[in-house]
Amino acid sequence: MHLLDDQRVEAAILFASRVCSAPGVYREQGSFVGHASMSAIVRYVQATVPIPIHIWDVSFEARRVGSRLERYGDRIEISLHASQDHNWKRFCTVKELVHILIDREGDFSPYGEHRLTDLLDKGLIGLASGVNPTQAPTQSELAAEIAAIEILYPAQQILEDLEAQKATDPTARPNNLRIALERQMPDFYASTALHPDFRGYLLKAMEQCEERRNSGK
Repeated sequence: MHLLDDQRVEAAILFASRVCSAPGVYREQGSFVGHASMSAIVRYVQATVPIPIHIWDVSFEARRVGSRLERYGDRIEISLHASQDHNWKRFCTVKELVHILIDREGDFSPYGEHRLTDLLDKGLIGLASGVNPTQAPTQSELAAEIAAIEILYPAQQILEDLEAQKATDPTARPNNLRIALERQMPDFYASTALHPDFRGYLLKAMEQCEERRNSGK
């Protein structure tokens, strides 16, 4: 058991940045207005692996599991729970695509039931606070979720949106449901992206990584 590794967070954010900047992911290069193109994200990830990635809707027996990632010698399969709505399928697809590139050997586990226990007991923000110990597979899940959030609602765009809202009405609070619709992501994760504690933790993790690089450690 160990705390969430800030180097994992840094790797997840850097990966997300590369995805966001890939051709076609957003309508204009360097702009993150609107919603990300799922087909462009899939093309980017597929170009990084030598075997085909198959994504499809399926029905499977699993409580609270929205998707599964299965690796074979000749293919990668991403199964999405068919009963989910459009926004949840988008998020689950991005999260599983992230797993393909950031997972380490020790992160692999079947169905991830203990990950769900950690996530349900402590919450995404609770686990990302840096004070809750957790296992390697759960760390992998958190890193993938962080990257998926950043791809679907980049921090740079969040800051621009908050500044624009502040200029219009300094007392207004973000409308999480409207943002979720605009970004085509679950409102739970839109709310998480906008949560000050979550954004503060990511900033702290990035600062710690920068300090380590500057000190040569």
